[in-house]
Amino acid sequence: MRRFTPALTLSLFLVAAGVSAAPNTPMQFRTFQPCRGSGSFCGTQILASGVIENNSHAKLAAFISAAPKDALPPQTTIVFNSPGGSVAGGVELGRLIRKRGYDTLLQKDVQEEVRVGGFNGGMEMRNVALNTICASACSLAFLGGRARAMEPGARLGVHQFYGAEGNIGDGATQVTMTRLAMYVEEMGVDRRLLDFASSAGPNGMYWIEDRLARELRIDNTRPLLADWRIDADSQGVPSVVVRQAVGPNRELVLVLQNAAKGVSVSVLAIIAKDAPGVDRVSGFPIGEPVQIEFTSNDKTLAKATPGVNWTRVRTNPDGSTVFVGTAAISHAELQRIASAPQLALSNDFPNALSDLSISTPLSTKNLAGGAGLLLRTRVAR
Repeated sequence: MRRFTPALTLSLFLVAAGVSAAPNTPMQFRTFQPCRGSGSFCGTQILASGVIENNSHAKLAAFISAAPKDALPPQTTIVFNSPGGSVAGGVELGRLIRKRGYDTLLQKDVQEEVRVGGFNGGMEMRNVALNTICASACSLAFLGGRARAMEPGARLGVHQFYGAEGNIGDGATQVTMTRLAMYVEEMGVDRRLLDFASSAGPNGMYWIEDRLARELRIDNTRPLLADWRIDADSQGVPSVVVRQAVGPNRELVLVLQNAAKGVSVSVLAIIAKDAPGVDRVSGFPIGEPVQIEFTSNDKTLAKATPGVNWTRVRTNPDGSTVFVGTAAISHAELQRIASAPQLALSNDFPNALSDLSISTPLSTKNLAGGAGLLLRTRVAR
């Protein structure tokens, strides 16, 4: 992969003064603990605040190296509050975050829980950064997160880039845009992000709204729900299929098909290649039964009967690993599932394996039609 060079060090800054508390000083890093407790969401996080420079990635690496042993969790979260800065610096910062397998997070207000009044005192929330933004080059750094989350009220802004020394010329612009597109795709984000950035001039800003963030996979922690579709095997036997992204590193594929008794549910779990040095797929419960439930508003519609136990079937060229197992439901349960206004699938993975779980909301679009086809063709089998 070609990298940005010093010659491509472009500067992006938010020009709307007073929009945010994001400092216009060089980016600095500090740790904070959002809450006190043993839950993973309470783990120490890093706030990256200020203008991104060419060497911000080196400063972050030095900050991490200087942290006391075990002070940071293996999958540390980087929280941003930045008006922008160097494009090259933003890209290199994003690559460092991805290389380390860290997550990124945007929040409107960043707070930490602290103890007051000594050891026996109570706890209170203290402000770390208020009215934050992540704009321009910061958006590129944010894309480096393995899991990227935008909480309600978070603001991510993109716009056209321009040279620190004025017009960089059409040729240089084209080369830079091509490399930016390659980087965006490398991070698993839709290239259309750059189209929205181009719609705002260098002195403007396009703020990414919630649905678009999920649609472009900028926020990959809350995927859009995929529609069900009708398919058929080589013998023409119909099936109803959905492929649903579960999170930044997981996908679920469900295949419903008529069986000798009831409906067979084939379940595929696709786990993406993890960060270097981290092996999570070895923890997948191979050999254990597939225990899944279909629910609606926390009410169980169908508790599938386990069939073939979980099996590891292959590793894809992109490094992801595919596991498969089967279960079964009745046609009556299929009817209940197909008529539900909301639908979710859950499994019994323990908390220790929550990052491998395929529990997820599911769309109901096209499911009723597909279920109707299975019900009509069951006699023919």
